[in-house]
Amino acid sequence: MHNQDMIQNKRGLAIFLTIFAGCVLGIMDALSKQLIGSFEVIQVLWSRYFFHSVIVFVYLILFCSRSVFISKKPKIQIQRSLALFVATIAMYVSLDYLPLADAASVQFAAPVLVTLISGIFLGEKIGKRRYIAVIFAFCGVLIIVQPGLEFRWALCYYR
Repeated sequence: MHNQDMIQNKRGLAIFLTIFAGCVLGIMDALSKQLIGSFEVIQVLWSRYFFHSVIVFVYLILFCSRSVFISKKPKIQIQRSLALFVATIAMYVSLDYLPLADAASVQFAAPVLVTLISGIFLGEKIGKRRYIAVIFAFCGVLIIVQPGLEFRWALCYYR
């Protein structure tokens, strides 16, 4: 197989997996919203992380070498884990106050922020086209969160 063909196949797989992950995360958020109606947020968070940890641990034991458990940069790994945990807490708490569609629409700002932050902190080159895409994406998030011409801090209060 030609090198270019392999790259195309990997891109196709990457696109599929990204879409699949988005669907699974959407289902997980919907189930979380449903569960938060019956349980405390901390209980839903505990079950999410407990079962996630069990599944990932079993997968790593079965399919990966033991070296996967050794981090070359544990400080950064812990910071990343804490950032994800705080983001998950914020999302689950928001589900207690907001409709799922509003809470999920704010999540669409994440790729915008990642793109901007990657340029600032990682020194990645972000060309004009990506900056334009980021601006349009952020405008899209604003439209989803608060449609109309009058700008309000839409999520500071429950509509």
